[in-house]
Amino acid sequence: MEPQSKSQLSLVNNDSFDGYNPQLLASQELIQRFWPQVALILRTCVNDEAPGLSDLERMHTDLYAGRKQLFVVHKDLDVKLAIVTEVNEYADVAALSIVALGGEQLELFKSKYWAAFKGWAYMNGIRTIEADVSPAMERIVKPYGFERESIRVRMPLTGE
Repeated sequence: MEPQSKSQLSLVNNDSFDGYNPQLLASQELIQRFWPQVALILRTCVNDEAPGLSDLERMHTDLYAGRKQLFVVHKDLDVKLAIVTEVNEYADVAALSIVALGGEQLELFKSKYWAAFKGWAYMNGIRTIEADVSPAMERIVKPYGFERESIRVRMPLTGE
C-alpha cells in the first residue's frame, strides 16, 4: 500500500470514516473479494429503486468483464459506500454514468471524496458525469452539481 500524504490523511479524520479509504476495484480479484459486501449495499437501489432496469447478477458480470467500474469506500472488507459506473461515448463528449450508488453517509462521502472522484474522471478523459435517478434521488444529488436535463418516461408493453 502506498504511503498517504498529509492531505490524504486529513480526508479520513471523521470517526465514522476513520481508517476508510476510497478505491477503484480495477481487477477481477478485487471485484470478487468485495462483491458480497457491495451486493448487500446495492441490493436496495438496484432491485427496489429501479425494478426491471438492472440486476445484480448482470452488474457483476459487466464489472467482471470490464464494461463497468466499481468504486468503494472501505476499511478491509467493510464497505461503507459503493458506486458502479459505466463510460458512455457520445458524439460530443465522454460521460461517466452512475449506474448504482449505495451506502452510508452520502453527505460525508461528498465532503471527503467527491472532488477526488471528479478529478479521477477528468484525468481519464471524462467531461461529464450523469445519472438516471428518481425524483427523491435527484434532490440528494443536486448539491453535488447535477442539473436536470430531461425526464425519462416509460410505457411497458404487455402484448395486448
